[in-house]
This record gives sequence, C-alpha cells and structure tokens, in this order.
Amino acid sequence: NLRTKTYSNGDSIQFLGWGEWEGQDSEAYTLCPPDYFDDLETDENVFLAIGLHYNWYAVDDDRNICPDGWRVPTQDDWTALILFISPNADVSEHDIVIDKWEFDYVNYSFENKGGMIDSWGSFLHTYNSTYWTSTEDETNINTARMFEIWEDNEDEENKKFVLMRSNQPKKFGLSVRCVKDVNP
Repeated sequence: NLRTKTYSNGDSIQFLGWGEWEGQDSEAYTLCPPDYFDDLETDENVFLAIGLHYNWYAVDDDRNICPDGWRVPTQDDWTALILFISPNADVSEHDIVIDKWEFDYVNYSFENKGGMIDSWGSFLHTYNSTYWTSTEDETNINTARMFEIWEDNEDEENKKFVLMRSNQPKKFGLSVRCVKDVNP
C-alpha cells in the first residue's frame, strides 16, 4: 500500500489526526492507530504493514499521488487484473468471487487488513483491504469507485477471495495502490 506523504511534484499532502478527519473535503492522509490491530503495537509497525489511508481528494489531485510514471488504477484496470488472475471470474457481479488462481506459477496472498476510515474518523472493516480507484461515480459527485478484498475462510480446503466493488464517499480514507503507466 502507498506510504507517501507528498505528491510526485514534492508538495506535501495534509496529514490529519483522528480528531480532525470528520468533515474533511480537501486532500488528506492519516495513519490508523495501532490499537485497532492485535499484532501491530506501534505507529511504525502500522505504517510498514498497512501504509497510509488517503481520501479521494488526494487520489484525484493533479499533482499525482503516485510516483512519476505511475498512476492510481481505474476501475477498468482492477477488472483487467481480476480477469488476468482468474479469467473465468464473473466481473458483472457486485461481489466477484475468485475461487482459484487460474495459473500454477502464482503463489498469491495479501496482508488481509487495512480497512477504511469513514467521514467521521471511525475505522471500519479492519481485516479487509480497501483500495481507491481513480474512477469517479457517474451518478453522485460525492462518491468514487473502490474495491474491497477479503479472504473467505469458510472452507479451509478451498479458500476464496471476494472482491466487492462499490461507491464510497470521497471523504473516506482508503489505501492506494499504483500501477505503472505504460503510455505516459
């Protein structure tokens, strides 16, 4: 997950602590407190394991939250990744279930934690991973597209990953992943 405190041009992104997150409508990032996790005891451990959470205003800023030559993925980029991992996945569904990786050379896992911060500063979905896309919601100017990933452990023999697509308020804080821009 992204851990930057500056845009690619060197400008700082505003840091907001927990008491300051509520009602924020300009670019910002925060660090989740370690007491939300059983195994992360310090801010440094949270920073290294989970990264920072950004609101969508930071994601959508023209100064580019990703390093030069990289960008925040669109919803279509995420869909392409899902189809690469599991070509038979039904990407028309709201919740996409990947019940097996479709190729043998992948040994994929992810640290299934990170959650999101709502617009009041509360931390939600602690053991799910949430990621912004750069895709704005076409029906509501106050929301943007995101993906949430969790591991379905009901059947230990056949673990599944579930990816949920939804719109979330732009004031929420989510993780960010960057993709290499092949056509800069």
